[in-house]
Amino acid sequence: MARVRFSYATSATGLISIAPLKNVPLRRVVNRLLDDIQGRLADCRRSWWTTKRSTCLANQWALESSTGKIELVSQRSANARQIADASYDPSTEQLRVAFRDGTTQEVNIKAMTQHKITDAEYAGALAAGRTEAEMEVRAQAVRYVPDRDAIEIVTTRNAGFLIPRQWIGALLEVPVEDLAKLEVWPDGTAIELEDRDIHISVHGLMTAVLPAMLPARAVAAIFASRGGRATSDAKRNSAQANGRRGGRPPKRAKPEAA
Repeated sequence: MARVRFSYATSATGLISIAPLKNVPLRRVVNRLLDDIQGRLADCRRSWWTTKRSTCLANQWALESSTGKIELVSQRSANARQIADASYDPSTEQLRVAFRDGTTQEVNIKAMTQHKITDAEYAGALAAGRTEAEMEVRAQAVRYVPDRDAIEIVTTRNAGFLIPRQWIGALLEVPVEDLAKLEVWPDGTAIELEDRDIHISVHGLMTAVLPAMLPARAVAAIFASRGGRATSDAKRNSAQANGRRGGRPPKRAKPEAA
């Protein structure tokens, strides 16, 4: 599964990561996906704005181009202005940007820009996908348990969690018969009810509910033990390395003031 990015400031799309599945999509397949997204960019923007009410542009720095568009820059620079807020009108595909200096700007973002990913970008996306899989909680199965009115999630590490439905706000108003349609995204990052356009991050959900499942002291003890183990591992590795070199070098005596 590929994760892609799009923007309200430009019409360019890009690749973020590719989940390390057994059947990794080829580069030409990913390029075809990006072409499809770019062809439906207005729909993507409309859907994101409708559900999130955000353009993700606030606090970013931008330069005004001679064509009346804006160019995002990574940091403050000469002639750059900081965006305070930005709103999007799906009917006209107009972006209204409000800057912190009190000025505003209307930007037409209908133009299309083709971009083909390179071998380096493709390899970087694969590496990012592997890193995300190692750091995030992913699911391999999900189901609704009527007797407990709970959602059961089985992670890719074969650990099962039973989460009360009242802990998951997005599912509170969903009829019981629809909960049987819960599915896992191909890369395991989310569970969804496609008919109701409900998508829930597995990692976000688990990190939110795990502290409620365990006593506060137990959670603190787990993190404390992991921190101690990390220190112990580092010390053990250092000791082994020093042993291969004939022992730890002696500490140098500090000079004393006369």
